[in-house]
Amino acid sequence: MPARGGIYRYNALGRRLVALALGAGCAFWGGTARADMISGFLEWNYSLNNGRLTSGGETTHTRADTLTQRYNLNLNWQPYPQLRLLAGGLFKQDQSTVKATNQTSTTTDTTDTTIRPFADLTLENPLYNAGVGFNRREETLEVTAAPKLTTISEDYHALAGWKPEGLPWLDLQFSRFNNYDSDRTSLDSTTDRAIIGLRYLPVQSLDLWYQATYTDDINHLKQSEIEQLVHSGRATYTDQLFDGRLFIAADYNINHQEITATAPGKTEIDYPVSPSSAMFALNLTPQLGAMPIDATYSYLIDGNFTVGNSQVNLGVRGDTDRNINIGVTFVFAEAVDLFVISVDRDLPDSVANSFTWDVYTSTDNQEWTLVQAAVPGTFIRSAQNNRFEIRFPTVTTRYLKVVTSPLSAAVAAQAVPPLTNPESILVTEVQTYNRRPPDTFSQTTQLLNIDTKTRLLDIPALYYTLSFYYDRRDPAAETRYTVSNGLLLDHRFNNVFSLNARFAREDGQEDLGHRVAYIYDATLRATPLPTLSHTLIYSGRKEDVGQTTNNSDSVFLYNTAELYRGIQLNLAGGITYATHENGDKTRTYSIIAGASIIPNSKVTINLTYSKDKTTALEGTSADIGSSIERADITGTYRPFTTLYLVAGVGYMKQQNSPADYTQNYGVNWSPFPDGTLQFNFSYSENQRTLNEEKTRTITPNLNWKITRRSFLQLAYVILQTKSATTTTDSEIYSMNLRTSF
Repeated sequence: MPARGGIYRYNALGRRLVALALGAGCAFWGGTARADMISGFLEWNYSLNNGRLTSGGETTHTRADTLTQRYNLNLNWQPYPQLRLLAGGLFKQDQSTVKATNQTSTTTDTTDTTIRPFADLTLENPLYNAGVGFNRREETLEVTAAPKLTTISEDYHALAGWKPEGLPWLDLQFSRFNNYDSDRTSLDSTTDRAIIGLRYLPVQSLDLWYQATYTDDINHLKQSEIEQLVHSGRATYTDQLFDGRLFIAADYNINHQEITATAPGKTEIDYPVSPSSAMFALNLTPQLGAMPIDATYSYLIDGNFTVGNSQVNLGVRGDTDRNINIGVTFVFAEAVDLFVISVDRDLPDSVANSFTWDVYTSTDNQEWTLVQAAVPGTFIRSAQNNRFEIRFPTVTTRYLKVVTSPLSAAVAAQAVPPLTNPESILVTEVQTYNRRPPDTFSQTTQLLNIDTKTRLLDIPALYYTLSFYYDRRDPAAETRYTVSNGLLLDHRFNNVFSLNARFAREDGQEDLGHRVAYIYDATLRATPLPTLSHTLIYSGRKEDVGQTTNNSDSVFLYNTAELYRGIQLNLAGGITYATHENGDKTRTYSIIAGASIIPNSKVTINLTYSKDKTTALEGTSADIGSSIERADITGTYRPFTTLYLVAGVGYMKQQNSPADYTQNYGVNWSPFPDGTLQFNFSYSENQRTLNEEKTRTITPNLNWKITRRSFLQLAYVILQTKSATTTTDSEIYSMNLRTSF
């Protein structure tokens, strides 16, 4: 247990690391070390958060003192052109004292110490590469009136590759990951993984690939073990024939996996369930609308827990109304009861616990059914994989997603220890599991895609398309296929008018029975002036699957015009008629309007309006009708390069919900943007009538660039959040000193 006032002390290890880092820095500054070999930084951050929470007539005062120390030392040594050693370590310690006072007074001291050494030795040239390395994370948590907890994560890895010209390329990877606590009483697991990969390009148009992956996952405490061997093969062929008039693309994938699970005395364990693709979207109505299945998000299911993308981000953002939708698809319907979301950083408990997740499933990626609302996700920390584990009742589905809201700015501001870069919490991986009794089973899936496009006429450009999709899973003998025959027309009549049209018939086999679908669309574009354009789109689908019918027809008109320089208008609207598989018939109206006005280089005004309304024509479903209407006006004014002002008002109304009016104001002033001493002042205020919420933030800060490698930051934040039931006031003082070498 740390002593009170421990926030102001250094432990022995911290002093040794400080001396080591200072010694390395002095050596560098003294010219005895090469700048490309040794680098690092020293950083100290102190914050004081005085808060007051009033709820239900009771007021709680809190004071949180936090000192964060970070010491980093890196070695980048290249003794030979093809041999490189990267090694180093990070020492981080968060010491905090939190005092809460209402009718009683409590004080909690917390010390969170993390040590992360690492080393990687790599040998690389155009013909071959090899490498070995490790990284370790040891975190010790000491909290008042609680036993000390130390958790350790270790990652050992090795790789080798051979890429001869004209022959198959070979890649080998081996890794061991240990995760345990110091007493091995609450956490003790080992994961071994071996990967062999081959790739061969015999000709330019043919790409052959094979990979075997063996994983052995042992939980020593639960005495459970899951061994998984996966063989994956892929052949891809693309070519153009007959002087480019015929285009062919074919892709064949085969996957065979064998899983053996043992757990003496245990009734159930978590089996991995592999998605075929990942999905992501931001929207206001998660129960409606297709999730885009885009290769952009394939990194979410590639087994790499370090690569993220700014699009899939749980952090603070300005558009707080739109929900974050993260989903997966399966080739066949799978049983799932655990959704895991990995992120690129560790999160304080208050931040991690602020996220709740709604779980949805769908049969067609169009209409979504809520399985469970507000599921709390358990946040798991490790050197390899910081993640949310979201468990829910077992569902069997082809489409699955979880929905949450972005991190609240108020939660981020009051985090202990402080949360740096709260606008960036990137999702790096998603995984799904199913808990069931230990067993041994094997499964083989095959997937074949063939697409051809033949040019029949040059003027107008007319194409015949033929595609074939086939997938099969054994030993269940589940099969689906689709054959599509279609015509494509692409023609420009003159400099003003152009037409694109498509008609196709699809025949296939689905889970619900035989499928026949007619798909058609046409797009007419008119550009009478460079500043004026019109686009008319008609699309439709008539589909019969077994005994069910899905039909839809829609017409949309899009218009854009630049009336004068700096004044742009857009107006779009349309109507959709749909017959759903349950027999319901609906009509949906949509309208989108907007304007962008830039009278001069200092002022910008944006106006947007949208409305979607679905009306039941026939049907018995209680929730078949819906509507959402939204309007926003935002203006910005920059009278000087150092002063920026913004203001906006908004309105949103959903069916069966009260109208929500919002107001947003802000100012940012930076009088000395280019000096070594920089001052910045920002003010923002957000109001919304829903729940009578109001948030005000005032932030003056000072940044002093002491040297090219050192800086000092001083900041003061006043944060006030009010709602119909709760009022929160916070004053945050912070200082950050960093020097690098």
